[in-house]
Amino acid sequence: SDTSVYKGLDLISPDEVVSIVDNNTILAFDLNGNGARVLLNSDEIIHQISVFEGKLYALISNSVYLVENQDITLIRESDQPINTFHMNDGLWLGTNDSGMIAPNGEPVLPNGPISEFSHLSFTDNSTYGFYGPAVESYTDQIDSLGYSYFDGQRWNYVAIDGFYNITDGQHFNGDLYLSSAGYGLMNASSGSSIDIPLSSISGKVVIPNIESASKLYIPCFEHQTPLLTINVGGSVTEYDSDYTITQFPTSLSLSNSETIWLTRSTFDGGGIISLDLQDDNFRVITSADE
Repeated sequence: SDTSVYKGLDLISPDEVVSIVDNNTILAFDLNGNGARVLLNSDEIIHQISVFEGKLYALISNSVYLVENQDITLIRESDQPINTFHMNDGLWLGTNDSGMIAPNGEPVLPNGPISEFSHLSFTDNSTYGFYGPAVESYTDQIDSLGYSYFDGQRWNYVAIDGFYNITDGQHFNGDLYLSSAGYGLMNASSGSSIDIPLSSISGKVVIPNIESASKLYIPCFEHQTPLLTINVGGSVTEYDSDYTITQFPTSLSLSNSETIWLTRSTFDGGGIISLDLQDDNFRVITSADE
C-alpha cells in the first residue's frame, strides 16, 4: 500500500496531474504510465496548490508562489495566516483575520465571511466559501453554519436549516448543488435533498466535494457506493467500491475530457485512482511511480 499523504489534485497538462505528497513535495504524475516527476521539494509545509491557465501556484506558509522548474517565485505574501487562495481575475486570499482579500490587496467589505473558510469554489461567476470539515477528521460534529458567496460587490451569507457541515458547491443544469459531511447532497435552488443511501459503515453520507461538467460527480467517503453521477435528466448512477477500488475517496477532480481522479485515503492504501467511466478504464497512481 501507499502510505504517502496526498493533498490537492489538479490537471497541469493533458497528460499530467499534480498533487502535494507528504506535505512537502509536489509531484506530477504522468497519466500514460510513464512515472512521476518532482516539481518542488519544500522545507516548509505546502498547504494548497492550484493550476490556473497552465501555471502552477502553491500556498507555502503565508505566501503564494509560482512554481516553475523546481523553483518558486513569490506572488504575494501576507502578515496574517492564509487559509486558502483562488485564482480568478487575479489572486484572492482567504485569511483568518480579514476574511477575503481581493486581488488589489483590500479586504472585501462590508459583510465579510463569518469565519475562516475550509474550501473555496468558483462557479457560475461567483466565489463561494465553505466551512465544513475535512472528511477524514469528521466525527459526527455539527458546525451549524451555512455558506458564503461573493457576487462581485459584496459577501452574502446563506444558512440552510437542517443542512450543515457544507463542504462544496457547484452549479449544474441551472441549479446550485451543495455537498456536506454528514448531511449528503442538496439542490439548494429547489431546496430538495438528493436521495443517497446511508453508508452501511458510518450510517452517514459524507461528501468531500463535488464537480460539475456534462454530469454532476459526487464522491462519498466511507461508503459502499463511493461514486455517484447525476445526468441532466436527474437520473442517478451509482458505482460501488468494486468499481472505484476504494470506499474512502477524500476528493474528486475532473480532466477536460471528464476523466475522474479520486484521491484515496491512507486509511485504504493511499494514492490516486484514475477512472474513465466511458471506457471503463482505471489506474492506480502512487508515489512509487516517482
